[in-house]
Amino acid sequence: MNKRRILVIALSVSVFTNLLLFGYIAGLETKTLAPEQSMDPSYGFPRLLRALPADRKSELMSSISEHRRDLGGEYREVGRAQASMFRDFLAEPFDIERLRDSSALYGDSLCKARARTDTVFLHIVEQLTHEERKVLLDSAKHEWRRVNRDSQERKRATNKTDQDSNDE
Repeated sequence: MNKRRILVIALSVSVFTNLLLFGYIAGLETKTLAPEQSMDPSYGFPRLLRALPADRKSELMSSISEHRRDLGGEYREVGRAQASMFRDFLAEPFDIERLRDSSALYGDSLCKARARTDTVFLHIVEQLTHEERKVLLDSAKHEWRRVNRDSQERKRATNKTDQDSNDE
């Protein structure tokens, strides 16, 4: 009876450890899909604008919010085109021409949405003074360094996890 209890405890600890390790690795892998890496580049505007004075940021944010509502339809269309492409990719019977068409539609919708986002960005930049543009650029450089650093840390952690699993 005592050996059986020890075996159950050891099995429970083993299962718990495996679940913990699996959760950690899954978290590292899915972290690349963080909200700050949204498909819509205008998603990052508020983070860049926070370097500006509060009243100016508020003024620009209302303009961004107005434009982003319009962009929602564009990015929903991108999502629909992408879903269609994935369906065609897995379809049986497989039809390469259909996949080519849905892939082209996805690319077109992505380019169209990106062009609209660029228009919003240029509209915002047009409202900035020279000094505000300098502040925005410095903020963007800082943000790019942060994102790059985070990406490198995730890559190192993933490589270490891969190396540790290969050592076993």
